[in-house]
Amino acid sequence: MHSTLSVSRRRVPLQGLLAMLLQVVLCDAPHGSAAASSSINPPPAGKLYHGVYPGGQTGEEDDVTLGDLTSYQGTVRKTAAWVYFSNNWYSDRHFPLAMATWIRDAGSVPFIRLMLRDSPEQNRPNRIFTLKRILKGDFDKDLRAWAAAARDFGTPIIVECGTEVDGERFPWNGKWNGGGANKNVLGRLRISDQTIAKRHPSPEAEPSSKAIGKR
Repeated sequence: MHSTLSVSRRRVPLQGLLAMLLQVVLCDAPHGSAAASSSINPPPAGKLYHGVYPGGQTGEEDDVTLGDLTSYQGTVRKTAAWVYFSNNWYSDRHFPLAMATWIRDAGSVPFIRLMLRDSPEQNRPNRIFTLKRILKGDFDKDLRAWAAAARDFGTPIIVECGTEVDGERFPWNGKWNGGGANKNVLGRLRISDQTIAKRHPSPEAEPSSKAIGKR
């Protein structure tokens, strides 16, 4: 198998640096391979890690298969450092263990888009997973269970929430939540609060939605 951490000769943008900071989210146990080690070093100077969303059948990004990944890697002749997909809560609120596992077994790091939305429809507000309900703590139990399962997965993952918040198609932007960014920021911090409690020895050392809300 090719090296898991394939790179290309390009400048590393801010997004790439932020992604690398998140690569050990909720994980700490080594597993014996590059994708399963307890940490991943930054890429060499002037290069980027090679990651991919290899496509699916529905366009909802939650039906990626090993065949899709194998086909892509065979074409580019590189192994993806990470493979990204969406965890759509209108289908399942649980940590996507099966998909994360085969991605790890294929030699890549799972990149999970945590999508708290209640429908695949775009350009409309959430009716269930509203920022107001997230801030009230209505989904804290689900978030903690998700984080515990991610921790137990035991190897590095990347987790993204609040995907493409600068657009209007997803329901967590300002347009669908009162016209401002503050509630979105607090909602994302609420999610962070619930997951940090499951992975961090000192949650009070991290910024919280309560602390930000008082500023």
